[in-house]
This record gives sequence, structure tokens and C-alpha cells, in this order.
Amino acid sequence: MTDLGDEINWIKFSGTSWFGDGFFYSRYPNDQSGKVSNENKNHKLYYHKLGTEQSEDKIWFEDPAFPNRNIYASTSDDESLLLLSEVRSTTGIHFHLLN
Repeated sequence: MTDLGDEINWIKFSGTSWFGDGFFYSRYPNDQSGKVSNENKNHKLYYHKLGTEQSEDKIWFEDPAFPNRNIYASTSDDESLLLLSEVRSTTGIHFHLLN
């Protein structure tokens, strides 16, 4: 096993879904001090390419109309589909299927 040295910060609730030469993950914005906010709002889905700095990660999905939802991603085994789920506690789930 080889440590690639990639470091991802500010993760509070997230899964990891591998895609191509990187992976999707979710996180909240960091506050001015660089810490994760205590407020669970504005969860966003990012893509991290292995071997790059986290500052280069791209936002792939966010839903400003629903800032209290958590966003998670799953990829199909052949990586042809990306399933996004938006969850707010126990009040329901919204799905998006991207091809």
C-alpha cells in the first residue's frame, strides 16, 4: 500500500464514491478560522482528483434552495451513472440520477 499524501479537510458527514482518477465527497463550508462550521447548512458535493490539492476540488452539486439538506453521491460500478441523494433528517429524500 502507498500513501499518496492527499489530504481532505472539513469533512463532517460524507461518503466516498470513486470515479475516474479521483472521488466524490461531501462537506460543509469552513468558517473564517478554517474550522468546520457548527451550523449544518450548505452541504456540497465535491470532486477530488488524486494527486491534487483540496483547494483545486470542484463543486459538482449544491442546492441553495434547500440549505438544510445533506448531499451524498454514489457511482455505478461502470461509472456511467452518478446517483445524488439529498437528505434532511427524517423528513424525506430527494434523488437525482445523472448520466
